[in-house]
Amino acid sequence: MAFPITFEELVPHFKIEGTCELFEVTPPGETPATVIRTDQDWYVKMDWKTAGSLNYLMCGKWQLQVLLEEIGKGEHDVDNGIVYEKFQSKPHTYSREVRFRAGELPEGVFKIVVTMKLLGPNDVPGSVVGFAEGPIVQFYDGVPEAEVAVQ
Repeated sequence: MAFPITFEELVPHFKIEGTCELFEVTPPGETPATVIRTDQDWYVKMDWKTAGSLNYLMCGKWQLQVLLEEIGKGEHDVDNGIVYEKFQSKPHTYSREVRFRAGELPEGVFKIVVTMKLLGPNDVPGSVVGFAEGPIVQFYDGVPEAEVAVQ
């Protein structure tokens, strides 16, 4: 299930749009999910594209951040929650994953929010920012699928 990124773009001749999607890493493939075992890797995939003639005059990098708030308990820090992607100085389609290792979150129910910010030279924030409010996700302790299949 893709959820849209809402952008504030205060730059003329520049357009941007995108979506995010949450995945759990499960053999043999990957499928979107909102219920994930705590012993599974998972990631948020962001896809966005820019258009307009001003792209050719812009530079810098994107700062992408995944924020998690545990329902009833507050914010939760996770490793690798911030990643960077080089800005392409032309209209471009981007795709980036923010990956998390198994065991980084305790059992609980979490709200996911993704933020995006264009940083210019010397990491000065620009006027292109966005966020995506993701689904509520349950992380639970459970028996791994391999052990269930053996029993």
